[in-house]
Amino acid sequence: MSQEGAVILTNDDSTSCKRAAVQLGYWKDDFIKAVCPHAERRAPIIHRGYYARTVTFARVVEDFLKKSEGKGQVLSLGAGFDTLFWRLLQKGTPFRSFVEVDYAEVVQRKTEYIQSKRVLHDLWKPNQDRYHMLAQDIRKPTELLQKLTEKGVDFSAPTICISECVLVYLPPEDTRGLLQALASAFTEMFYLNYEQINPHDSFGKMMLRNLRTRGCALLGLEACPDLAAQKQRFLAAGFGQADALDMNGVYLRLEEDDRKRIERIEMLDEMEEWQLICAHYCISWAAKGPAVEAMQCRV
Repeated sequence: MSQEGAVILTNDDSTSCKRAAVQLGYWKDDFIKAVCPHAERRAPIIHRGYYARTVTFARVVEDFLKKSEGKGQVLSLGAGFDTLFWRLLQKGTPFRSFVEVDYAEVVQRKTEYIQSKRVLHDLWKPNQDRYHMLAQDIRKPTELLQKLTEKGVDFSAPTICISECVLVYLPPEDTRGLLQALASAFTEMFYLNYEQINPHDSFGKMMLRNLRTRGCALLGLEACPDLAAQKQRFLAAGFGQADALDMNGVYLRLEEDDRKRIERIEMLDEMEEWQLICAHYCISWAAKGPAVEAMQCRV
């Protein structure tokens, strides 16, 4: 199987895991069933990881859009079957536009879900002018920016760009070119990224081997292996501020009451294993432009 095909399959796997976690009550998502016919229940440690990642991304995006006072735009790279667009509409979170970018096969399948599933279609239809899906290779940022222009994206408006396990699959030079192009094109941008780190210890090496057996080479991991490198990558691309936390730090920043709630859903037998896994994933974020930097959006 090609790298592209293997990466596409990770979308199906991720969506199935999310649906299982939602069914168990980790977080609320009234739309996940529409894009995922079957849930594959995983180990509690996996459900908890998806909870920390999904809730954090939703919180930061909502915070950014509220501070943008209706002028904010969302650019989701490698969006897959994510339902954030619908969840934002359901909550009444104000935004100007929402653009998703992915492989053509993923875009086609998601389009079919939107057209055939009433729970998606009924919210999408009155808001379709604000929602766009692009089948585009993000390794070609010039083409990406041209398509964003054609869809009416305002490069001077505050924009949050999100990516989850996307940049890590790209060769370092492609990620560098993408980030530089975005930082140059957008006057005001906030970037939120989730991916693997720490490949050199025993757990990291095992993680790499497991992904390679699935055909998913983490082409960008060696060039960005730790939190310091995560921050420097954004700064070198032209962002004015950057920071990063591993998922241990991210988890502790979640609301304490909600953490206690989900910890009662499924018990973890080995806290050391949970902390070890969390040490090998991170969320990094960066801001560019005086208005966005002044927002002080943080994980």
